[in-house]
Formats: sequence, structure tokens, C-alpha cells
Amino acid sequence: MSVTFIDGETPGGTANGTNPTFTLAQAPNPSASLEIFRNGILQQAPTDYTLSNSTISFVNIPQAADVLLAYYRVNGAAQVVNFSDAEVPAGSVNGLNTTFSLAHTPAGGLRVYKNGVLLQSVADYTVSGATLTFTNGAIPNTGDTLLAYYRY
Repeated sequence: MSVTFIDGETPGGTANGTNPTFTLAQAPNPSASLEIFRNGILQQAPTDYTLSNSTISFVNIPQAADVLLAYYRVNGAAQVVNFSDAEVPAGSVNGLNTTFSLAHTPAGGLRVYKNGVLLQSVADYTVSGATLTFTNGAIPNTGDTLLAYYRY
């Protein structure tokens, strides 16, 4: 099966504390490929949401300040894809070091987790080639764990 990857899509809909329903640009195929994050925390179906075609219905209604991001697959053109899963970026985790290296330059789908929470690109880190640079509020401290998932 040929696939296309949808990375970091913000579902359509208004996060306002009253609207439980959001839409994706396309229906995930397979539906189990959907990963939906709310404020960096991976949501679980059917505990946190249900999916019907391209419509997501949340059990706990998203609030105005919530950030929603979706990652999923759909049918598409054939691609040759390599994956890096649960890679520990190279660099000193000491509360001072801001620069870490990945084994490969991401071609898409980069997700960086600190202590199991999905970080936000630009707000928490930037990426240039295979180099991650963390911003002040997200600099990894001693004891923190970093994991990166991406395609290359």
C-alpha cells in the first residue's frame, strides 16, 4: 500500500470549552494510525476521543488555550521511507546545554519528547539539519529524558 504521512496538522474546529468536535483534512487510513496530541500529551481512543471518518469527538472538551496536533497516514504516492524511532539525541543533559544532534536529518514527522511530553517546534526547540536547539524554557535538565521520532 502506498501512503502519505500527515504531520502536525491542527484539526479544524474551535477550542473554546464548549465545542467537542474537530475535523481533519483527510480521513486517517488506517484509522489506528491517528496520533492526536492535546497540549503535548498523546490522547487515547476511545478514552479521550472517538474518530469517525475525519471527525474527532473529544470526551473532555478542549479549552481555549489547548494546543491540538494530529499525525496520521492516508493513501498516497509510493515513498521510500526510513524511520528513527525512540532515538536519544546526542548531547549533554545538564540544564545548560541547548544543542543536541540527531543521527540523521529529518525529512518529516519530527516529534521530540521530554520526559514523555511532546515538545512544540519553535516554542520549545528549533531544528536545522540534524541539530536540535532548545529554547530557555525547554532546556533539558539533569535527569530529563529526550526521545526523537522522525522519518529520514
